[in-house]
Amino acid sequence: MEIKNTTSHTYDTLMAFNRQHQRKLMTAMTVIVCVCTGIMLLAVVASAILSALEIEPFNTQIARAAAIYVLLAVFLLLWPPLRRKKTCTKQATVHTVVNYTFTEESFVENSTSDTTNSHSENQYAVIVKVTESKDAFYLYVNHMAAHIISKDGFTEGNEQDFRLLLRTVIDPKKLHIK
Repeated sequence: MEIKNTTSHTYDTLMAFNRQHQRKLMTAMTVIVCVCTGIMLLAVVASAILSALEIEPFNTQIARAAAIYVLLAVFLLLWPPLRRKKTCTKQATVHTVVNYTFTEESFVENSTSDTTNSHSENQYAVIVKVTESKDAFYLYVNHMAAHIISKDGFTEGNEQDFRLLLRTVIDPKKLHIK
């Protein structure tokens, strides 16, 4: 079975991909901060109990732990790689059209823009994860980069055929599709 797709990479398409990653990053950061805050609240309660029991050495250790937590929280919130937004330039994405041909062995990508033309054949082994949104499929080659396959760009085959192909060529643990 051969499935073909023509995807136009516009600035809006790539920004939607970036927003999806920002949400995941912010969710992870929120979980980390909430867990650390919970631990610190338990430490404060323990400190209050130990104060009532007049056990001083433990209060000093808890105060040090609280100071370390505050420094860690500030570091996590201000660390540039965590707060940096992925960006792309409008000029690099204007008029970029990618033609994909998917077979059971591999997929071919032909990219054409105002400034460049490229051709590459890729094995499915390079795919580390596949996700799906309402508008596109994302075939990740690492945690930050993906082939964006527009759902309305299928010229041969359709979404269901593509899902079926993905289920046969990609490890099920890597698939996060409908």
